[in-house]
Amino acid sequence: MTSYILTFVSGFLSFIHCYGMCGVFPASVSKLSDENNIKNALYLFLYNLGRVLSYVFLGFLVSFGSMKFGALVNNIKYISDIFSIIIGVLMAFLGIKLIFGKAIGSIGFLNPLYEGIIYIINILSNTKSIFSPFLIGVFNGLLPCPIVYGFLLLAALSKNPIQGMLIMLSFGMGTMITMFSFGFVSKYITRLKHQAVYKLIGLILIYFSYESIARVYMSIYNCR
Repeated sequence: MTSYILTFVSGFLSFIHCYGMCGVFPASVSKLSDENNIKNALYLFLYNLGRVLSYVFLGFLVSFGSMKFGALVNNIKYISDIFSIIIGVLMAFLGIKLIFGKAIGSIGFLNPLYEGIIYIINILSNTKSIFSPFLIGVFNGLLPCPIVYGFLLLAALSKNPIQGMLIMLSFGMGTMITMFSFGFVSKYITRLKHQAVYKLIGLILIYFSYESIARVYMSIYNCR
């Protein structure tokens, strides 16, 4: 339960990053509503629903993959533990980069994916259909994002598709609050220290990293 709460809080704290990197998408969705407040609320809900469902789907994929990998190497001594340590180290790496403000940006080899998704979103942003907001959200959720990767690693660490989906649902719900209500939140953003928020998210990822590696250490120590 603690991991879900911390993941939700991290999703909420990500709003500064979301505002800078993805704020244009809910703005595009709002334009599709023709300034109709009821339609705007519906479209923003559909956009966020699509985005969160993408996170949940990715959580399922990585946790299902890690579960299958774990079953495959279950009889090979220490391989599963090494896998958990590698994930823990990767989470720590992302956490440290966030703390020093270096994890936010493009990832070279994923640029073609990023450009392809942006192209599709641009088409959808100019297509007035009730399906467009939902699909914009779906593709927005698939955009490369270092913070999302950190919690996908946590989902992979669970080696349980249900838990992996719940972890990413918790993260998505945390981001949904702010992505839905940018009109209220935006006036406070300039009052916050951006790096302080990144540092807090980084510390949470490092906590999960420590938990992962400590769990492996304790299992090996108890087997002696």
